Amino acid sequence: GYIEITRGCPWGCRFCQTSYISGRDVRHRSAGVICDNVRILLENKLTDVRFITPNALAYGSPDGRKPDLRKVEELLKSARKAMGDRGRIFFGTFPSEVRPDFVTAEALKIIKEYASNDNIIIGAQSGSRKVLDEISRGHSVRDIYRAVELTLKAGLKANVDFIFGL
Repeated sequence: GYIEITRGCPWGCRFCQTSYISGRDVRHRSAGVICDNVRILLENKLTDVRFITPNALAYGSPDGRKPDLRKVEELLKSARKAMGDRGRIFFGTFPSEVRPDFVTAEALKIIKEYASNDNIIIGAQSGSRKVLDEISRGHSVRDIYRAVELTLKAGLKANVDFIFGL
C-alpha cells in the first residue's frame, strides 16, 4: 500500500511538476495520521507499506530544504510499532526517492533500523554540473558521489535515478 506523507517541494526543479501542482511550501502528514493509514492497510491485508513524497529524507522538515532526522525516525519508529511483525516498510524507494544532498550516515542508519529496504533511490537526475544548474536542482555532482559512497558503506544498494535527455 502507498501512503502520501508530504505534499509540495521547495526546490522547483524545472523538469518536475510537484512544485507547480502542489506548491513550494511543504506539508507533512503527522506520524499519527500516517500510522492510522498503516493500520487500515494492515486491516485490508496490505502488508508492504511505501511512502509517497518528493524527498523521503525531507519528511518533517519545516521548509523541505534541511533534513529533520528526528522526525524521520519518529515516523519510521511509529510505523514499525503500528505494523508489528505483520509487514514491511519501504522508505526512500520507489515510488519516491531521496535527494543526494540529504543522504548522511545517520539517515541511512535510521532507514536500516526501521525499514525493510535493501536499497535507496538517489535522485541525481543528471551527472552534469551544467545541466544540474540549468534545471535548478540545487545539489552538486559531488553530492551524488558522496551519497552513493555512504549508501554502499551502510550496506544498502544505491539505485541512482537519471533523467536522460535533459
